[in-house]
Order: sequence, then C-alpha cells, then structure tokens
Amino acid sequence: MTCPKCADTDGSSFMPSYGPAPHTCFWQIPGATLGESVPLPQEDWPPGFDPDPECPGLGTYWCVHCGEGRPA
Repeated sequence: MTCPKCADTDGSSFMPSYGPAPHTCFWQIPGATLGESVPLPQEDWPPGFDPDPECPGLGTYWCVHCGEGRPA
C-alpha cells in the first residue's frame, strides 16, 4: 500500500524506481566533469535499495516506510 512518503500529488506511487546505485555526484569530486560519479561502497548504501545482479551499478529503490516496490 502506498504511503504519503512514496506517493505523488495524485496519490500514485512512484516506487519502485530503477536507477544508479547510491553514488557521489560530480560536483563533490574535485576535477570531475558533468556526468561523472563514483558509486558508494555497498556498506554505505541506505536501506531501500536492491542492486541489479545483471547490471552492476544499477538497482531498484523502494519505499522504506511502507515497502512499496520492494522486490519479493
């Protein structure tokens, strides 16, 4: 069930969300250019992210409050 933390303005859930693993953005890396990022170590990943075993560096984010989008 969607909760207020993972619902958009019309009440629909925006979870799950697929994208890059938690990372440091280019503006936090000295000398980096637009689009560069560095993945965080897996032990620093927050709950609510499951890595994609077929595509390293990508994965699924799900709501840690209600579980919406959490893989089975």
